[in-house]
Amino acid sequence: MLAAFAAHPNLKHAVVVDFDVDVYDVSDVEWAIATRFQASEDLIVIKNVRDSTLDSSVDQETGLTSGR
Repeated sequence: MLAAFAAHPNLKHAVVVDFDVDVYDVSDVEWAIATRFQASEDLIVIKNVRDSTLDSSVDQETGLTSGR
C-alpha cells in the first residue's frame, strides 16, 4: 500500500483486500469493504503528507493533507 502512495503522489486512498476478493470486480471489492472493514482496526491514516494543491482539503499554505 505504501508503495502505491510513493508511486502516485496524488493518490488519495487505497483499498487492500484479502486474497479471496477479486480486485478486478468492483462489486466484490465493495462487498468486502461493506462486510469486513472495521475502521477501528483496519483504517490507516497517514498524516501530514504532501498532496496536490488542487485538492480543496489540502492546507493551501503548507500543501499538506490529513494533518488537521
